[in-house]
Amino acid sequence: MNNAEIKAFNEDLDRYQAQEIASDRRAEWIEQQVEFLTSEGEEYYPFTPSHVQEAISEAKLSDIILLSSYAHVAKKFPTEHAMVYLGTFFNRVIQEYWLQLAKLRSENDYDSRW
Repeated sequence: MNNAEIKAFNEDLDRYQAQEIASDRRAEWIEQQVEFLTSEGEEYYPFTPSHVQEAISEAKLSDIILLSSYAHVAKKFPTEHAMVYLGTFFNRVIQEYWLQLAKLRSENDYDSRW
C-alpha cells in the first residue's frame, strides 16, 4: 500500500468507527430512556388499569387467540401451572406493547435532538 491508499483506508476506518460509536450511543440512550419511561409512575408504565386495557385492546389477533387459549385451559384445568402460564402470557403482551411505544417515542426523541 502506498501512502495515499493508507490515508484513504484510515479515513474510511475513522468514518466507520465514528458511525459505530454514534450508533452505540444512540442505542444506549434509547435503552435507558425506555427503562425510564416504563418505570413505575412514568408515562409508559404498563401496569395501570387504563394501560392494561389499552394493551389488550391493541393486541395482535395471534396474541388474542393465544390468550384465549391460555384462559380456556386455565378454566378447564385450574392448576397452578395453567394459571402461571396465563399470567405470564398476559404480562408479556402488556409489557411488550408499552415497551414498543416507549421505544418508538425514545427513538423519535433522540432523532429529533441530534
